[in-house]
Amino acid sequence: QDEYGLMSLSSAVIGYLSLLNLGLGGSYNYFYHKRKKEANEDGVARLNGMYMTIFSVIALVVFVAGMVIVLNARVVLGSEISESELDIAKKLMFISVLSMAITLPTSVFGSYIFVNERFIFSRVVGIIFTILNNVVKLSLLFIGFRSVAITIAAFALTIINTLVTIIYSVKVLKFKV
Repeated sequence: QDEYGLMSLSSAVIGYLSLLNLGLGGSYNYFYHKRKKEANEDGVARLNGMYMTIFSVIALVVFVAGMVIVLNARVVLGSEISESELDIAKKLMFISVLSMAITLPTSVFGSYIFVNERFIFSRVVGIIFTILNNVVKLSLLFIGFRSVAITIAAFALTIINTLVTIIYSVKVLKFKV
């Protein structure tokens, strides 16, 4: 309970970095349908590659900016928090930055599922991982783990969710780059 505020504060600070994706997921929808209308599979593959490259560059910027924030956490979070709280906040922010940097380039796969109108798959996976995330977090809390362990568990679930999305896109929807 005493670390809840640190988790919220760390998430909020790092959450601002997600603004750097510039709403590019919506533009992917437009350009995908334009390429698909031209019946150009090679064009779709090039579009996928281009968006993965753009999101990879953004992920690199997010990682660098996030590390600057983590390394200057005292300045960002202020002098009100203790050294032990600062140490925990730095760990939480680092895990969040790492998660965001890894999942940004792979968000193209989620967009690909969306434009191929596989809404049921997308929603079912989202619901499963939301429930699983909360069950794991509550279980860890009841066992006695604290915020860093909970954030690591959420990161691991995010990676698994991302892998499921990638596998579905590649194996079922024949995603190509």
